[in-house]
Amino acid sequence: LEINPGHVAAGLYLRKVLSAAIPRWYFPMLADSGRNEGYRHAIEKAVDADSRVLDIGTGSGLLALMAARAGAQEVTSCEVLEPLAETARRIVADNGYGDRITVVNKKSNQLRIGEDMTQPATVLVSEILDAGLLGEGVIPTLRHALAHLTAPGCKVIPQAATVHACLVEIPTLRAVNPVREVDGFDLSAFDEFRVPFYGVINLDLEAHRPLSDPFPAWEVDFRDLPPFASEVRPGEAATVEVTATGNGKIQAVVFWFDLHLDDEITLSSGPGGALSHWGQAIQFLDSDHEVTKGGGVAVRVRYTDPRIFFSLD
Repeated sequence: LEINPGHVAAGLYLRKVLSAAIPRWYFPMLADSGRNEGYRHAIEKAVDADSRVLDIGTGSGLLALMAARAGAQEVTSCEVLEPLAETARRIVADNGYGDRITVVNKKSNQLRIGEDMTQPATVLVSEILDAGLLGEGVIPTLRHALAHLTAPGCKVIPQAATVHACLVEIPTLRAVNPVREVDGFDLSAFDEFRVPFYGVINLDLEAHRPLSDPFPAWEVDFRDLPPFASEVRPGEAATVEVTATGNGKIQAVVFWFDLHLDDEITLSSGPGGALSHWGQAIQFLDSDHEVTKGGGVAVRVRYTDPRIFFSLD
């Protein structure tokens, strides 16, 4: 768990974190066997007896345990939340890896070589991702780690991600994005509590109509990260020419990602997939955009360090 209060969905996450020692949303992640199996295979391929592993945002310590079991000579795990760090230490000891795994109760950008880590890491492992990919701070976190905490040629798990998107008409949720009138009452003041950028959705469970085929929107290489991008100066990912697949009103963009753990192992958070805990992200447009089947739509894709966002040109 590696959360910066300035990131997109941090308010919601922190509220949950502060309500319990171990956040309730953490358990579906542990139960996601597809995610766990993918990480296990990638870690086993990357780690050998000479490996020094840095596990960022360790949570329960699961990925650190995988690395130690795979034979790493030492594993440093960082966890910013003290109750989780203490629990991870107990779990590490309970599983007999206390001699090789060190759990440090710090954010990764507070770690120091020679103090918290004996030497720079040769394998960097993390799973600091939300439904919108960037909202838990993966880009600035890895940018710092690669610059200050890793050896040249360090293996990075995951190594890259491909973002996919789809234009949808989704009238039921549109009715409260933004919050306006409900059952004859003006509830618009309640809109201040809505996450302003994107929310989380399970598209398989929501009534909607796709108005485009899924299209690739952006690729990010976690080994070679883009420079800092802010709300004032966002990065330009792409402008994608998309063909409408039906008549209707584009009300939102739903997006998800393929997570490339290495060159061979990929996990997908897309609809209809096997993974259970990420879901998809949904960004509602400021206004409906009417399209006819076969018509073209220019979708502009931009990003900042903590979020990806879309607009129709």
